Amino acid sequence: MSGGRTGPRRILVGAGCFADARAALRLLERLDGPHMAEIHGVLVEETAISGAAMPCQRVVTIAGALTVVPSAQQLRRQFESDARAFRRMLSEIAGSGKWSFEQREGELIGHLREAARGWDMLLVGHRKTQPLTGRVILIAPPAGASPQAADFAAELADVLGAPVQRLAVTPEDDADHASAAALLERLGRIPAAAVVIDLPAGGLARPDRLQAVIDAARCPTFVLGPDGNGADSGEG
Repeated sequence: MSGGRTGPRRILVGAGCFADARAALRLLERLDGPHMAEIHGVLVEETAISGAAMPCQRVVTIAGALTVVPSAQQLRRQFESDARAFRRMLSEIAGSGKWSFEQREGELIGHLREAARGWDMLLVGHRKTQPLTGRVILIAPPAGASPQAADFAAELADVLGAPVQRLAVTPEDDADHASAAALLERLGRIPAAAVVIDLPAGGLARPDRLQAVIDAARCPTFVLGPDGNGADSGEG
């Protein structure tokens, strides 16, 4: 490890469904309990999928099966069931420690960035289609990660028994479509167990870029310093 474990942390865990939340919480419970000061869960019902479906509308599932789109009532019942499961697992992981939970509706990353202000880190859930194996990916500027981000990535890698692989992200003021696309393409080819993003160092403050990285990684993602420098630069 590059500098030892840091002190107690206040972590916000967010997801759009329980399957995504569970992947994040299972990863979180592998970290040492004494280093967890407080956990807050946020389940976001995305408005893009919460409306009523057209009658007899069908979609293709991940397994390739054709199925009828759930009704608005069915989606609401599923969301409430996910909320109960999220809350229960959050309580189990926190044990006697401090924890809280809330439900929101809207755009996932935007809500999580807002909710994460004042917290040490944001953990965005993303279900994995493969077992929890692979590398811990540390995304930071070309000049290098902050000591906090480097130490946490090393700690996480030690817990998972995985190596750390660093990927550089171009600061947003200098970023172009080619460099952003290259980062996503490379990230998509790496088997990742978890991603650590050094947000205050710049490069991924915009919600759309952050969402694209999470989608490409296809695994739980830790965002350090969610309200750090550039955290509110979501426009443009």
